[in-house]
Amino acid sequence: MVSTPTDQSAPGPSLELHGIRKKFGESTVLDGVDLDIDCGQFVTLLGPSGCGKTTLLRIIAGLELPDAGRVVLGGRDITRTPAAQRQVNTVFQSYALFPHLSVRENVAFGLRSRGVDGAEVRRRVDAALELVQISTLAERRPETLSGGQKQRAALARAVVNEPAVLLLDEPMSALDAKLRTKLQSELRALHRRLGATFVLVTHDQDEAMSVSDRVIVMNGGRIEQEGPPREVYDRPRSRFVADFVGAANVLAVTGREGNMLRTVAGVIDVGEVDGTATHVSVRPEDVRLHRCDSRVLDDNSSLGIVEDVIFRGDCAEVFVGPMSLRARLSPAEAPLIGDRVRIEFVNNRARVLHG
Repeated sequence: MVSTPTDQSAPGPSLELHGIRKKFGESTVLDGVDLDIDCGQFVTLLGPSGCGKTTLLRIIAGLELPDAGRVVLGGRDITRTPAAQRQVNTVFQSYALFPHLSVRENVAFGLRSRGVDGAEVRRRVDAALELVQISTLAERRPETLSGGQKQRAALARAVVNEPAVLLLDEPMSALDAKLRTKLQSELRALHRRLGATFVLVTHDQDEAMSVSDRVIVMNGGRIEQEGPPREVYDRPRSRFVADFVGAANVLAVTGREGNMLRTVAGVIDVGEVDGTATHVSVRPEDVRLHRCDSRVLDDNSSLGIVEDVIFRGDCAEVFVGPMSLRARLSPAEAPLIGDRVRIEFVNNRARVLHG
């Protein structure tokens, strides 16, 4: 795989999880997880701490055994196959580099432990180092590397083994925001070059949105929602997903006339309502605020008072009371604290929530 870094590799085997269950003591960590991952996809397991995403990754890697269920790779049941015998490699949050070995020796370690010929080891290690752009660091020890360089070394050590599936356990969580953004882009480019299946675990929604073909949102040991990043963001199916994936205004529905839903923040046109609507989700960028001279809030609370404005560079976050509404506007459009504003919602952008 790594011998020709600029070429797309043939897709590896698909990954299937069937009814995965896991308990630690009396605590259920995974509660019947079913998941199919296509060859060559970049999939992210997204969720808060304790939702089961890291345990699921460790079960795929062979580092944990499920209490029930099966892990199938390329049609072969590998549930009880030892980790070292799987076509799977893991990049850990700590990078787990051997401190007494050079970068080159770290990358070569897995190949040498499997008895790969010396010339083949050198060829594949050189290709892997070139792939992640650290060839000039080959003879350095891990303690002399920056966080980003350590991450690249850990990636090289994983891809040199030519895995069908590359698992990434929050590998960028210790990096600063600017470097994390840069390496997210590089990780996406690496995925395109390799053509292998990537499975990333993260609690960072921005990271999940920026690198993934498909996002799996987990909560309480179950899959809450899955789909392309845009679909999960634009069409959350539950209050949990609306709250966790991006900022959202979750408003209780107090009345309904056809597709018009009445809320504490005003009347919202949702386009189409399927079933009973108890709550509606509105993204901050789908809220419009207009300065208003009225000194009185009207009966349906479609008027509000600006309680806070936070400048974020390319946008301003505006918080409107008394309904605790959040809007995201361009800085030039942002009102001032204390301004009375009329609230308007972009038609057909709000989503009815069913849980």
